Amino acid sequence: MYKLCGSCLKRLGLQGKPEKCELCGNIFEKIDVLLDFTYDAEFFNFNVGVKLDPETLEKEKKIIEELNLSGEKTLKRELLSVLRKKLKEKFNKEIEMEDPDVIFIFDLKKFKVIPENNS
Repeated sequence: MYKLCGSCLKRLGLQGKPEKCELCGNIFEKIDVLLDFTYDAEFFNFNVGVKLDPETLEKEKKIIEELNLSGEKTLKRELLSVLRKKLKEKFNKEIEMEDPDVIFIFDLKKFKVIPENNS
């Protein structure tokens, strides 16, 4: 069986004791640290991108296939949802999916945020 954190167990609909996660590296416990950044340029709306390393994506695919899970609630999708919500609160700005002023790219391998000004 795989060692998964509480967030990944819940997201995948699995039961078990939360452990140090071999899938996400317990990133959901570190989200607030990752969000501790400033962005001084003026913007009215934003979107979020997440960069996951290929090994993580492959491991998740393997877990979903081996355990016969739906695969609807992927790690990337959950991270995007959580990060959008938290950034909306942090900056008090609207999320814009089509043509955002800025895109905050979360590079999880490097554990940093890369803002891309889109205007």
